[in-house]
Amino acid sequence: SSNIFSGYASWEHIEYMLDAIKKLYPKKNIFIDFTIDSEARIALKKDNSLAQTIQIIKELVNNVYKHAAATFIHLEIALNEESRFVITCQNDGAKPNDIENILSSKGGMLFLTVLINGNGGNIQYLEKDGILTATAVLGRKNEDITIKELCMWLWGVENEVKASELSSYISDLRKKLKPDESIELLRGFGGTYKLITMEL
Repeated sequence: SSNIFSGYASWEHIEYMLDAIKKLYPKKNIFIDFTIDSEARIALKKDNSLAQTIQIIKELVNNVYKHAAATFIHLEIALNEESRFVITCQNDGAKPNDIENILSSKGGMLFLTVLINGNGGNIQYLEKDGILTATAVLGRKNEDITIKELCMWLWGVENEVKASELSSYISDLRKKLKPDESIELLRGFGGTYKLITMEL
């Protein structure tokens, strides 16, 4: 968790988190490296985006460990022309149907979609020659997202069945998030959700 190491630099937070994930999978031998450009390092400290960034990286890396036959993971954090954080995660061992599996996931990938899209960002996946690239562009934090928007992002369709399915997934996500005091998933008025990420 990012708040445990509040006195450390942003890259140290990420390094500690990556080491913790590695220890969860002792039988997997995946080489991980990451880069943070100088502008992103400064912005992570000023913009209070460290907790959200670490949560996104944690989900991306954990999913590679859980689901891919990878030998490497490369992470890159940068700022784009609009001063928005861009997180790129690449790994080998990808199969052509991995993107379809990711988009139909009901667990961590759903949480990742809510976390990124619910904060005004987006995430895209590309598989080429066995390399999977996930690119997340972060947006504004702690804003409302409608049920319709979530359904469209997740399934490309919005109806009563999908809204009900989403409700049950959100309920499961709340249970998974409960131990983490830095994240809260709220139901708002008029059919909205808000994912609150905070620095503790």
